[in-house]
Amino acid sequence: MISEESDFTAKVAEVFASISGLKDAMNYRAINANSEYSGNSAYTALIKMCETADTYEEFNNSIYAVKGDTAVFSFLMFNDESDKWSSYYYENGEMPQDLITEFYNCVTKANADPAIKNFVIDLGANFGGSAAVLEYMMGIISDLDNITIILGNGDKSVTEQYLVDKNLDKSYDEKDKAMKLDLNFGIITSNYSFSCANLMPALAKDAGIMLVGEKSGGGTCATNRYVTPDGLVYALSTGQKFVDKAGTPIDNGIQPDYDIVKINDDGTKDYSEVYNFSKLSSLFSDFYGKKAETDPSVTTTTTSTTTTTSTTTTTTTTSSSSTTTSETTTVSSTSSSSASTSGSTTTNANGTLPSTGNNSAGTAAAAACAAIITIAGGALIFISRRSRNKEDNGIS
Repeated sequence: MISEESDFTAKVAEVFASISGLKDAMNYRAINANSEYSGNSAYTALIKMCETADTYEEFNNSIYAVKGDTAVFSFLMFNDESDKWSSYYYENGEMPQDLITEFYNCVTKANADPAIKNFVIDLGANFGGSAAVLEYMMGIISDLDNITIILGNGDKSVTEQYLVDKNLDKSYDEKDKAMKLDLNFGIITSNYSFSCANLMPALAKDAGIMLVGEKSGGGTCATNRYVTPDGLVYALSTGQKFVDKAGTPIDNGIQPDYDIVKINDDGTKDYSEVYNFSKLSSLFSDFYGKKAETDPSVTTTTTSTTTTTSTTTTTTTTSSSSTTTSETTTVSSTSSSSASTSGSTTTNANGTLPSTGNNSAGTAAAAACAAIITIAGGALIFISRRSRNKEDNGIS
């Protein structure tokens, strides 16, 4: 066996390093190792912080911890039980108990507690997953209703607009618009935060939500999963690139508002300031206090308002509309839920897609179809689609 310390091994490494492709591969290995270390270190710091919490709950897919005025919701992947959600929405099946359920229950519980002012979504050890789960969470915390992507190698962008069934009652209606949470939101990122865990802080930063930790790990392309004839499943990046509101690709990661990960003398990382309830609380006060000074319409949270919702109702619903320069397609995408292009949707007991209305001045194509698409992280998302022309969508 050749020793790593041998002259021969060193010579081979030198030759490899001189070849650009192999050098890039070696650099990637180092980058990946740093990312893995960041994720492990962040998770270790999270567990230590949870030991100091006033209350701590561990679920199948997430952790929820509270101390003082700050709650932290942590999970390792944006995942959902798509098949069960489809059954819940289309076949009157029972509501799944997954990450979506856990997030909904925790964020509404925090909102109902007058002592809690701040809610942290921890992505420090998160490697991505379903974009539909991300869309639901962003709809809850910021009323976000669109995501912009660039198609192919050019700069042509498409804005996907969607509706969120916030209260998860299978309808897009005034109740969803009225659901407002009286909380300050923040997101923890690390160099490990990838794909959807990179897209979420990008969207959050655009929405004026506080980011804490270190620069996220990047990842901007949606992925598809494929199967070879012999059953091998593999993932491959597509030409769809997620961008921020300015149209800038986010592949290089998102810089937080407070980059407070310390680098020790030996090169290791210290996340103790990031995963610290007292520190997080003070950062919330600083960040949202400054926003209030520059924007009179922004106020920091001082009390929490109780939102009356059923804790047994939990689903993720998104409906999307894609706008291009030539033709617009309205898409309602649901991470396992019913979808509608109108302001309200009712589900059918026979499992068919709900009927949708056309509130625009023009006419819409009557054909609505169900499909399955694969985006960021290979997540399956059910969509119902209605084609509209430019004038129907207010495009001149």
